[in-house]
Amino acid sequence: MSKVRDELISILKDKHGDSPIVEHVIDSLYACGALDDGLMRRAVVYELFYDRLANSATSTRQVEFDLAFEYDMTRSTVQYIIRRSVA
Repeated sequence: MSKVRDELISILKDKHGDSPIVEHVIDSLYACGALDDGLMRRAVVYELFYDRLANSATSTRQVEFDLAFEYDMTRSTVQYIIRRSVA
C-alpha cells in the first residue's frame, strides 16, 4: 500500500498499544473504500502536528511548514486539517 498507511499504523499502535488488530482494521477500511490515502495522510499530519508541538521547541508556524513540505501540501492545507479536526 503506502508509506502513509505504515505511518498511521505506527502512530495508532504507539497511541493504543501494539495490537495486530490495528493493521487489520486499517486494511479492512481501506479495502471497502471507507479510508483512502488522502484520509490517512490527513490523520498522520494531524497526529504529527500535535506530537511535534508537544515534544520540541519548534514554533507552530515552522511545524506547519515542515509538515506541508514532508506531505506535499500547502501550509494552509495543514492549517485546515488542524482547525477542522479540533472544531
